[in-house]
Amino acid sequence: MAIGRRVRVVVEQVRELPSGDAEAKAPARTLVLASVRLLPDARAGREPKATPESKQVDVAERLLELGLLKVQPPRSSEDRAARYDELVAAEAAARDAKRRLHG
Repeated sequence: MAIGRRVRVVVEQVRELPSGDAEAKAPARTLVLASVRLLPDARAGREPKATPESKQVDVAERLLELGLLKVQPPRSSEDRAARYDELVAAEAAARDAKRRLHG
């Protein structure tokens, strides 16, 4: 779906995760949560232009619509994705249509 295409990556959250063993003195890990959006392809020989958000396709939402993913509920309200409600709606539509994982 996104291989060889122009995308926009939007970082939503960055979390520092401590190592599991304090005695091992392992370095902390960084978890970066981001969304990936497909952009319309630029025409041959032309520079790509800025694309309004309404014309960008959210990759996760599209995969949910196809029934290829399931939404994992957040642990708390502050951990939610920026477009969490849209993602849940896309999964519900796939479930109602009995697509792939839901069929």
